[in-house]
Amino acid sequence: MTIPKTTQNLLKACAKDEASYQKLVEHVQSMIDTAPHVEHYYNSLFEQSNDAVIILDLNGRHIVNNQRASDMLGYSRTEFMNMSFRDMVHPMEVHQSENILEHLLAGEKIAPYERIFKHKDGRAVPIEVNVELIHDEHGNPAYIQSILRDISDRKKVEQATRALLNDITALQEIHLELSAVEHLNDLYKRMIELCHEQLGMERVALLRLSEDATTLYGTYGTDIEGNIRDEFEYVEDVSDDHWTLPILNAPGHVQMWHDTELMDEYQPVGKGWKVATILWNGTRAIGYLVCDSFITGKAPRPYETELISLLGNTFGHLIERKETENALRASELYYRSVVTYMSEGVVIYATDGHIASCNPAAAEILGLTIEQLNERSAIDPRWHTIHEDGSLYPSETHPAMITLKTGQPIVGEVMGVQKLDGTLVWISISSLPMYDNDQDDHTSVLVTFTDITEIKLAQENKFKLALEQERMQLLTGFIQDTAHEFRTPLSTISTQAYLMSQSDDKQKRESRAEQINQHIDRMTKLVDMLLMMSKLQDQTQLDIAPIDLSQLLLMIHDTIRDRYDGTPSARFDVPPNLPRIIGDHKYLLSAFTQVLTNAYRYTPADGEIVITAGTDENIVWVEVHDTGMGIHPDNLEKIFDTFWRKDVAHSTPGLGLGLPIAKRIIDLHYGVIIVNSTQDKGTTVRISLPRPA
Repeated sequence: MTIPKTTQNLLKACAKDEASYQKLVEHVQSMIDTAPHVEHYYNSLFEQSNDAVIILDLNGRHIVNNQRASDMLGYSRTEFMNMSFRDMVHPMEVHQSENILEHLLAGEKIAPYERIFKHKDGRAVPIEVNVELIHDEHGNPAYIQSILRDISDRKKVEQATRALLNDITALQEIHLELSAVEHLNDLYKRMIELCHEQLGMERVALLRLSEDATTLYGTYGTDIEGNIRDEFEYVEDVSDDHWTLPILNAPGHVQMWHDTELMDEYQPVGKGWKVATILWNGTRAIGYLVCDSFITGKAPRPYETELISLLGNTFGHLIERKETENALRASELYYRSVVTYMSEGVVIYATDGHIASCNPAAAEILGLTIEQLNERSAIDPRWHTIHEDGSLYPSETHPAMITLKTGQPIVGEVMGVQKLDGTLVWISISSLPMYDNDQDDHTSVLVTFTDITEIKLAQENKFKLALEQERMQLLTGFIQDTAHEFRTPLSTISTQAYLMSQSDDKQKRESRAEQINQHIDRMTKLVDMLLMMSKLQDQTQLDIAPIDLSQLLLMIHDTIRDRYDGTPSARFDVPPNLPRIIGDHKYLLSAFTQVLTNAYRYTPADGEIVITAGTDENIVWVEVHDTGMGIHPDNLEKIFDTFWRKDVAHSTPGLGLGLPIAKRIIDLHYGVIIVNSTQDKGTTVRISLPRPA
């Protein structure tokens, strides 16, 4: 028995006087009084722990366990006493566990690890194990304490997360493949096929909604044996109590029914779960996507409704884009025939002043072939033009050039043009700027002109001149009144559609539909950020190298400042000689970019952002302070949660992934990120990274 040092000292002093003896008595009494309470407290903790606790001897045999261990693995305490860890661990992992025991007895510290344990009923139970070697009062190994935590739920979540990422990646691949399908009916069929092939869905039906939302029409679907069939004859009226109406008001426009009646060709065929979502084109529902579990009856994925909702959005946008492309082709043919047979000349000038397109009337009026006209520009020296008074008409004052430079329309300009045969033709010419749907600046100029040679030669005939002037006024009024209408259809049809028909470049053709594809660009970004999150979660090794943190921060600051055109104002107060740190340049670039982008995004134009940095003992710190809207104290603890955003409606930019990504990167670098904020006054983000030894 070892007597504590304090007790030994009191024993030596007890003979000196009565007071010393009394101290010894009180000390011994306190030890007597405390011991039972400590033992009771320990036993209480041992039995009431949420984790399984097993005490093993130095050979790995069980000495004692708490009730949680029995509940977790199904063995009684008596059964536990006749077993060792070798009887509990999966046979494939026994050797690994024996290695752990060997290292533990050698005095090594063992980090928590995972093992598969065998439940008494034969089930495999994933367990997180934390083992520690306990020594006696002499410092000798006495026994092994093993704490077990059932991680079945966590493993299920991890498995579901991996499955979700795989399905979202498959969704991206589906979108890319479907984007190349030419015909609408082929698009419907391929959508059903890819639901089976890429996402493992069973019965799927794609229904279109009439323009007035009163009728559902079939396209393609799946029969009760899993075969894809033509369902274009299927028609269903949408009544006031129709099954589709609740979907419109459901979160995500998707709804699941459990143990519901499943139908095939208007007849019930069994029961199971069913999910339906709208086909969303960005502004309204254009149909419905329905799937069920009739064939195998398998359980739905935990994220089945979210996946179907994303699929409905993807299909809706693709269908809308394909219909728009088809409409553009039809409109192109119609307007091309109109322009071709117009008596007025029509010429489209590109931004460099060269002719991009013209109609036969334009070539005929100017005395050229279409090929010859297409070879020229507005400032071609071969043009010989004059004003009405006979003076030269400089090429830089050509209406097309004026409109190209200023964006202002020119109406009713009179110009004399000398043909190749030497004759003079008088034209009344007008120019109009043309815009792409996604551009603020004009991308081309539409020029129309009329041959007024006879009118010019017959100026003595006042009546005819008056009629022509009235005609010109009507034409002028028409151009002015329809300027806005021309801007979109002619820009889209005469320029975009023409350029699309002239180009074999798939990327250039698809870019003309980019506005339709904006929502898809956001999922792609979500997938990219989700993939980064997944990669960061599994990342253990970094591509580390010495990093000049001052230069890195300056580069990020300059890039983001330029992206936001210097608004709000920013003050960069980072010393140029910060100590180099060791880290992954690519990841740290991403982390600091996320933090500084947030500061710009949530700071008003009249606010200020301040970036500072310095050193403190063994760390290098960086602070980004803004005078933005700030964060409510109740929300500070949520800002690093994946997908969390203050704006529940998601009407502001962002995906709720930036700060979680930044935190994970800083964690991987053994750093710390702290956010302090005062609502309506601003936020300060402080990142601390270790300095190399």
